[in-house]
Amino acid sequence: MAQARQRDNGGERTQSTIDVIVALRGEKGQQLSERESKLSARHLDQQEYRHAAELLLDIAGPASEHIRMNEREGKKYYTNLEPLTLRHMAAHLEGHRTYGALIGHPDGTTRASIYDADTPEAVEMVKAAVRCLQAAGYKPLIELSPAGKAHLVMIYTEHVNARAAHCYECKLVPELENIKEYWPSLSRNKVRLPAGKYVRPSIAGWCKL
Repeated sequence: MAQARQRDNGGERTQSTIDVIVALRGEKGQQLSERESKLSARHLDQQEYRHAAELLLDIAGPASEHIRMNEREGKKYYTNLEPLTLRHMAAHLEGHRTYGALIGHPDGTTRASIYDADTPEAVEMVKAAVRCLQAAGYKPLIELSPAGKAHLVMIYTEHVNARAAHCYECKLVPELENIKEYWPSLSRNKVRLPAGKYVRPSIAGWCKL
């Protein structure tokens, strides 16, 4: 798939690398069931589907643990003490599970930046930020959850220095500095990955890109 690319101090940016994802649409340590694992692996031999899963895995990063959103009563996320795999990513894209990760790599690079907007005011602010970023050549995404919250997502066509990317994004849109939760960050907190479902007992549904 052809990818539109631009360069500046923040690195290469693209929206088309996530187009395939848009189109495709327990307990601590719990893993995929055998049935879910088979379902999630079923389409990995299809080139575009596998490309989407590989992109999402590269965004997630290679950490030795990840989080899974809890659809039952209790805390919002459980920690799974294992690295994410392509099968996890396929399950995420198919809505069988919803995963989160650090979205960083050991060398300090990342494939994406994510900013969390968890109030109506913050949601409007990131929507306004999109216009500034687009004017600078970025291809940002807004992912709206059924809970009325939003993630501002920027996906890079290759690994970029995470700290430099964040600084440059805030230089373009100073209001982003007011967002306390962003990724990658030094907090070691994990973030829900794009293109999945939002699942909680009181509300569940696909997030919209």
